Amino acid sequence: MPALRSPRIALPSVPFSRHSVRVVSQMRLSQICHLSNRDASAMRKQYLEGMDFDELWLVHEELTKILSEKISAEKLELEKRLAQLNRVEQIGEMGSSSAEPRIDRPQRRKYPKVLPKYFNPSVPGETWSGRGKQPRWLVAALQSGHELGDFLIADTEEVRSNKVRRSQQS
Repeated sequence: MPALRSPRIALPSVPFSRHSVRVVSQMRLSQICHLSNRDASAMRKQYLEGMDFDELWLVHEELTKILSEKISAEKLELEKRLAQLNRVEQIGEMGSSSAEPRIDRPQRRKYPKVLPKYFNPSVPGETWSGRGKQPRWLVAALQSGHELGDFLIADTEEVRSNKVRRSQQS
């Protein structure tokens, strides 16, 4: 024969004082069991409005204490989970097969460094490799009537051909 359980009673969630115990004891059990959320919140509001300033301040202090305890417990829980996730990530980076598989983003392709192909004759330190957006000095020069070939670095072809030869010899 299954054990009989007593039904749970939904009491309003307000801190108990002598006054609240008196209020609850005056209510019949059937009234307490059948309170809807709206009725319970109305009862709480009525109960809180009936309290004087000192009682309300005590309730405020109790709530602040309870909330700070719950916040610190939640923070501790989150820190534990974060530490656990960091450990799993470190294990995954070491290549351990026991860790859960991580979803890695595809690595970006590494492009070789490109030597400059064009230079600014007025400021020789300004160069352009021929990739990406044209620099302002080149755009201005092209608009004034110059051609792209006027800005070519003479050694560019020699350097590139030497680089190709070196890589083929290796």
